[in-house]
This record gives sequence, C-alpha cells and structure tokens, in this order.
Amino acid sequence: MAGLVERDRLRPVVKSRPDRAGPGRRPGSRPDTPVAMSAADPVARVDAWLDEFIVGLDICPFARLPLQRGQVHLVATDSRDLPDILADVLVEARRLDEDGVGTTLLILPRAPADFDDFLDICYAAEDALSAAGFDRRVQVVGFHPDYVFHGAPPDDPANAVNRSPVPLLHLLRWQDVRDAIEGHRDIGEVPRRNARLLRERAGTAGACPHRSSQRGEG
Repeated sequence: MAGLVERDRLRPVVKSRPDRAGPGRRPGSRPDTPVAMSAADPVARVDAWLDEFIVGLDICPFARLPLQRGQVHLVATDSRDLPDILADVLVEARRLDEDGVGTTLLILPRAPADFDDFLDICYAAEDALSAAGFDRRVQVVGFHPDYVFHGAPPDDPANAVNRSPVPLLHLLRWQDVRDAIEGHRDIGEVPRRNARLLRERAGTAGACPHRSSQRGEG
C-alpha cells in the first residue's frame, strides 16, 4: 500500500506521506464538468466537487447530512498498481466495518486516465471485497472524469453524475444503502431527475441511461 493523505470532512488532514509522479490525464473537454481542474490537492478538489456539484445540485439526496456531520472520510492514495490499490480498498473496507466511519471516498489520482482501464480496477475491487468477505457488507462505486454509463453516448451530459475531478472509489455499507433506498419515497426518480437537470443545463436532450449495476451498466 502506498502513501495516503486522509481527511474527514470538516476535520484537518491527519496524515501525509511523500507524493510520486504519475501518468497524465487524457485531454479533452467534458460536458458539465463541475469543478475547475487547476487545484493541485486531489482531496481539496473532491471536497469542492462534493459541495458544488453533488450537494449543490442535489445530485445525491443522501449526501448533505453526512457531509454536514463530518461522516464522509476522504482519503487520497498515490498507489498506481492494481495490487496496491486493492490493498487500499481492503484497508478502507475494514475501517468502514470496524471504526464507525460513515462512508469513504478513496481518491486515486494515479489511477489510469483511460476509463475502460479504470473500470477494470472497479471490477477487481468488487472481486477483492467479495474474496475478503465484504460482498454483503461493503459496496464500491466508481467515479472517473470520463465516466460513461452503459448504453449512453460519451457526450451525454447525464454522464456527469459519475464524473469526478479525479478517479475515485466510493465505499459504502450495504445496510446504509438499503436503508436509504427504503426510506426514499421514489428512489427511481433520482437518476431521471439528475439526467433531466444535467441535459437542461447543457441545453441538450436524450434518453436517460439506465443505472442497474456497477459493471458498466450505471
């Protein structure tokens, strides 16, 4: 496992280790990319994205309260090789399971710039969690600057729902996910509303991509 920089939302950085150079991101503009890409600190960039996009546009109706309570754990790793990334995933899964952390965003600034390569990491993380006994306890969801939902064109503004300023893996407790879904009056309306909003903001229209699973089907 490589160096980590950790931050609990509304709390200061508690640990840092030397950074390493890594691969560049694939160039190109992205519809409705919510945060300027100039900030150097990946944790700060993700923190701003949460405020301005996820909460600011109410993309996730469950995000505001945990953020306000400081229950969202942000951790950046300079891991770039798959075994190191999977080791980080398991460390954060155990933290969720044992330490009472609300939810974790594992930020991967050294992850592949290519989205298809990043999806391979997402699938491997699911498999690693399952092999370690977390498959019924911890869920992982990928976010990437070039995220494309299954069946959606790359330029569909609705893809911005899962487009983060840097690649990251969101680790959640399955029970929290189930409780949130059961407590929402119309959970199916959330992705439809987000797609409408993002397409309206971009001045376009199109079919709403389906979001049925992590494995490329959004």
